[in-house]
Amino acid sequence: MKILLIFTLYLISVIYRNLSLQDSGSYQCGETGVWNRTVNLKVKRDPCCLGSKTVSGYLGETVTISCSYPEEFEENVKFFSKWTGEYFTEVIYITETQRGRFSILDHRRSKILSMSISDVREDDGGVYFCGAGKEMDAIRHKSFFTEIQLQLSGEIH
Repeated sequence: MKILLIFTLYLISVIYRNLSLQDSGSYQCGETGVWNRTVNLKVKRDPCCLGSKTVSGYLGETVTISCSYPEEFEENVKFFSKWTGEYFTEVIYITETQRGRFSILDHRRSKILSMSISDVREDDGGVYFCGAGKEMDAIRHKSFFTEIQLQLSGEIH
């Protein structure tokens, strides 16, 4: 199960990858002797979001990526991010609805988050994650709950 969680405290980000239920617990983040924060990490298994999936599309067309999200994130800000292999690039947040060729829609009744990419280009391919986040005190946390591989073909049908 690939679960990711990012905590941002001031300008320090901590990324927890490939979490398991046994990773739940308290973690310290900060600078020795100057400041620190305790982060209480709770890893849950939700049947809505197990595993990863692949979406295929054609260059020049519109592709829609969808994912289910846990009920506990219903009120959180939801988003899509792209994994570059080293870091996440924020693609679009639900607060925007549209950013260039990207649009996002939250189907709250069915708890499905969808992102459409119009006029798909070669560099749009790759690994995307659905996520949700919120800020608490000085800590901003993001939970990534579904990994989606976007594969593109050069032939338009």
